[in-house]
Amino acid sequence: MQKFTRWSAILVVLTLILAASGPGQFRDDRPVTRGVPVHTAKDLVEMGYERYMREHTAATFFTPEFAAAQPERVEWLHNAFWSKRPDLENYLRHVVARQEHQTADRIREISVPTLVLIGDRDTASMGTGVHTEQSDFLLAHLPSATKRVIAGGAHGYFWEMPDETARAILEWTTTH
Repeated sequence: MQKFTRWSAILVVLTLILAASGPGQFRDDRPVTRGVPVHTAKDLVEMGYERYMREHTAATFFTPEFAAAQPERVEWLHNAFWSKRPDLENYLRHVVARQEHQTADRIREISVPTLVLIGDRDTASMGTGVHTEQSDFLLAHLPSATKRVIAGGAHGYFWEMPDETARAILEWTTTH
């Protein structure tokens, strides 16, 4: 019988892209809601899971102008998510993980060149705060950070402005 041994893998990250991301709580005067935010739980109960996801996606991933002008893209994203959605329990586990995420105190440990990518209209104040403010924190505390703004983009700029987003990522990856 052949004996198998465990291999240890070392992952080497040469560059990093933080897209529409944040470090968790970074300001004492703006605590991050832990667990499932009350407004999320209330909306899920009142609307049901599918309607909640439809409205949440439309309201936070897209600017109001884009959602009104291209409702088919908003619908497409909802349908893509909904067709492969996690069950409600696992979706709530995702929400809890997102709300509990905390790396602000360790952010300076990231030493590789990092692209902080953000839509300038990603300004919805949710349970984890405003992403534009979180991006500014990341930029100020990452030793090798570069900020790239997708002008006119909300949280879902990957779907709202795919060409601009792909261009920003390709420019970063080809130079790093």
